[in-house]
Amino acid sequence: MLLQLLDEQPDATLEELVDRMAKRQKVRVSISTLSRRLIELGLTRKKRLSMPAKPTGPRSNKNANGSCAEASSDGPHGCFSSTRPASTCR
Repeated sequence: MLLQLLDEQPDATLEELVDRMAKRQKVRVSISTLSRRLIELGLTRKKRLSMPAKPTGPRSNKNANGSCAEASSDGPHGCFSSTRPASTCR
């Protein structure tokens, strides 16, 4: 039954699989039980990226306050802050 659910929706989360099993089989299992069973079957629930990963390359030089030295942030082509440093300035 579990493999059939995975075939129908390969990108389902563990929580979604638990809910679908409860609806179809009238059996409620915990997320950890379902996770252990998937591991026993040799399956992982790590989601695949919808796009290939970008190759890593050299990072742009940034000054201490996190802004780009070659562009200002007041225009549409300036630098944008994020939780990860950007690979290039815009």
